Amino acid sequence: MRHDDPLWKPPTDDSGAAEEPRQLRRILRLFRPYRARLAVVGLLVAAASLVSVATPFLLKEILDTAIPEAARAC
Repeated sequence: MRHDDPLWKPPTDDSGAAEEPRQLRRILRLFRPYRARLAVVGLLVAAASLVSVATPFLLKEILDTAIPEAARAC
């Protein structure tokens, strides 16, 4: 049967499940030469995430300090 045949169904055996770890190791080996670059990118993503999370808290501190001091000055 051909794959474009409407009666075709994929095989139902679990032989593909046993190959998954082997395929994953193969894919990870492709990234081995780029480990340092991937680590740098990961650190930059983590730093950007921390800055994004910290921004509202820093803004709250600034506003809580600036508004009361401005009210006292008037």
